[in-house]
Amino acid sequence: MRSANFVRWLFSVSASVGLLAGCSGETPMPGPATGSGTPTSPSTSNAAAGSETADDGIEATAEGNTEPPLADVTSAVADVPSADAGSEKAAVSNVSVRVVTPAEFDEVIAKHKGKVVFVDFWATWCVPCRKAFPHTVEVAKKYPDKLAVVSVALDDADSKDDVLGFLKQQNATFENLMCIHGGADESYKAYQIPGESIPYFRIYDRDGSLKHTFGYNVDKDEGVDEAKVHEALETLIAAE
Repeated sequence: MRSANFVRWLFSVSASVGLLAGCSGETPMPGPATGSGTPTSPSTSNAAAGSETADDGIEATAEGNTEPPLADVTSAVADVPSADAGSEKAAVSNVSVRVVTPAEFDEVIAKHKGKVVFVDFWATWCVPCRKAFPHTVEVAKKYPDKLAVVSVALDDADSKDDVLGFLKQQNATFENLMCIHGGADESYKAYQIPGESIPYFRIYDRDGSLKHTFGYNVDKDEGVDEAKVHEALETLIAAE
């Protein structure tokens, strides 16, 4: 299930902000979750498994967190945000989303040259993605002048209203995109997402060079360690 229309997807769910396993279209992903600090070299940590039910009724695996959560985002992820459009009261007028091709995504990165760029690949059908998304909003608020934040939803085009509703709930006033290929194989190939699993994060330096990726490693059963994501951002932002 790479979209709401593909029921063969199962989710791996983290119970807290420090460690999050990914949503993958191949097999269920129970077990430990960690993060990679470079595009080719992931790091590790351990988590204990439990269970919870995703919004669409599919039972998902919950990972216990053995890392201390980031203090500035713990309250933001106390509850898993809803995947549906949400209420009018939560709507934010300056939040928008547009569908792009992979080539247009590259143009977005290029236009932010001069700033560190943080990219969050996610989807409304991915419980760990929704858990992690408030952290993305928080880092955008923390570094408004030195960091450009971009989100890329791997939802099908007919889910655009749900994507926009979630982004408005989260007050995601940065640049929000939807990949034209949705949750299909083409999206994972275009962005070289390991294990075809999200959430997946990229960090570019001020010259537009890809410096770090953080994603789920199927072979090693490793997910995303947000503390390492935060550390990588801090290091690049502090560099002159």
